[in-house]
Amino acid sequence: MTTAILALVAFAVGARLRRPAALWAPTIAGALILTFLALTGHSVADTPIPFFIVLATLAMMLGRLLPPRRRAHSVAPPEALP
Repeated sequence: MTTAILALVAFAVGARLRRPAALWAPTIAGALILTFLALTGHSVADTPIPFFIVLATLAMMLGRLLPPRRRAHSVAPPEALP
């Protein structure tokens, strides 16, 4: 369940943020989590964090492949024009 939620959130973030630099977010988050775990003395050998980083990065890349959303333009009514 955690894997599906992570993939869905990463897909949505990738669709919303279309900058290539956003693809570094899962790697940075994973590095921060692993650093925190190592500093607190927990074992990082059995964690699935590298798998989650790869999954989130791939989901973000797939989200970026979606066609961009069109934004609705607001048009002022004729009586509002000078």
